[in-house]
Amino acid sequence: MNSYTFMGLYDVEEISSRKKTFIKRVIAYIKTKRKATQVSRNSITRDRAGAHEHLVAAYFTESPINPDCAGREGISPLIKCTSAIRQLAYGVNASFLDEYMKISERSSRLALDHFCQAVMEIYGPEFLRKPTVTDVEKHYRYHEEKHGFSEMLGSLDCTDWQ
Repeated sequence: MNSYTFMGLYDVEEISSRKKTFIKRVIAYIKTKRKATQVSRNSITRDRAGAHEHLVAAYFTESPINPDCAGREGISPLIKCTSAIRQLAYGVNASFLDEYMKISERSSRLALDHFCQAVMEIYGPEFLRKPTVTDVEKHYRYHEEKHGFSEMLGSLDCTDWQ
């Protein structure tokens, strides 16, 4: 047979040396690629005023757009609220609203966060509190009157009822 093994061509030290050199070159290559891909964020020009006009024409009466601290027209509060409500109502992600509402994904997420914080701050003490014993009893009575059986307050699909 005229076969040879890889180990027969090189001695162990040379193989070890080549492996180390190869690994060092791969690490150096990866480090240079990481530096090359770190690009600063570019600002995307959006027709925010046009989006506001479109939204007002479709849903609301005319409302002024105030400039931000850089002197550019800021995002309308109507666009921010509509973006937050659409995310909650339709379950769309923030990037989906970029084209239609002319609002960036980040601004849309911030608007949703501020909207939810405001709702919790305003309505939380009354509607988002833990129910009292009186509240639970009232709900049980109402549910029994409406559906004919009680004790199902914690089960939405009634699969626990026997």
